[in-house]
Amino acid sequence: MTAASDLPVLAIDIGGTKIATAEVRGGGIAE
Repeated sequence: MTAASDLPVLAIDIGGTKIATAEVRGGGIAE
């Protein structure tokens, strides 16, 4: 795996986690 290939995957995974957590916590996440 290259960093360039891995980075977008991490971004999507983190982004999805943020959205899911935000919905559960009522959007209490500070970016």
